[in-house]
Amino acid sequence: MWWNAEHARKTLLLVLILASLPAAGKRYWKYQDENGIWHYTDQPPATMEGVEEKRVRTEAQMPLEVEQHLQDNGFALSANIHLHGPVSLWVSLAGSRNLKQPEVEWPLRLTGPGRVELWQLDRVDAAQPAQLNLAYRALPGWPMAHPEKDQWLQLPFPADRRFLVGQGFHGSSTHNSPQNEFAVDINMPEGTPVLAARDGVVMEAEENFWGHGQKEYYLDRANRVRLLHEDGSMTVYAHLGFEQVSVQPGQTVLAGELLGYSGNTGYSSGPHLHVAVQAIVNDELVSLPFQFITSDGEILQPETGQWLPKKPPQLPLP
Repeated sequence: MWWNAEHARKTLLLVLILASLPAAGKRYWKYQDENGIWHYTDQPPATMEGVEEKRVRTEAQMPLEVEQHLQDNGFALSANIHLHGPVSLWVSLAGSRNLKQPEVEWPLRLTGPGRVELWQLDRVDAAQPAQLNLAYRALPGWPMAHPEKDQWLQLPFPADRRFLVGQGFHGSSTHNSPQNEFAVDINMPEGTPVLAARDGVVMEAEENFWGHGQKEYYLDRANRVRLLHEDGSMTVYAHLGFEQVSVQPGQTVLAGELLGYSGNTGYSSGPHLHVAVQAIVNDELVSLPFQFITSDGEILQPETGQWLPKKPPQLPLP
């Protein structure tokens, strides 16, 4: 088999560049200098003439991963938590052999980010081999026995804007699952400022997805911000633009502060902002009904085809 040495060198260089890309940006630039040498860099060149921009596909990330480590007398389990805040974890060891089962009340309540040691699974009979069958699921947040029935949100965009609700509660298109039953899709052009509708702490800030479509591949590839509120509920703002998130995980934001800019990423047929209030109820992540309230006290039911706000905003005189 023939192998092109120049191709190999450039490929290796590209691999090294991609491995060193910062978490905040998944782009690199490719260009050829005056000597005919190709360059790959994660820093935009001074001039963009003849420069080709590339984007690295980002894989969807779970709230956490449970990792197993082989020990002399069994296995040790740890969790690598990605979210900045509470995560609920359920673990099943059904089918495992010759291992002591941990006595745990589910779900296990963890707080991230970072690595957490879970437990040591020792062999029952040290002279016999052991087999570990591990299955788990993790959800953002902690269970809420009685979530607040009245969830109030400010409009998540500037006061001088007005947009149409493209899909409201119980929408037959994509709002037919427990997580999205009470979600709202607000039609808005890309680049519209997205504001926090309620005070909270940033649990998740994802901005590295790009592209959109209505294939299964895009279901969990929408750029988003997830805010945690004092009552334990969470608000999700999804389909934000590529590298268009303005907040960082762990940051405290107040209602009305900028979270980022709207886009058209993930499972989407057109530019819009997806808003949902979520909580864990009966061991499932569900959406909660809410109402919008304007600065002058107008209450808005987010129904399909409704304008937000109902009346055009009164612009100040020039």
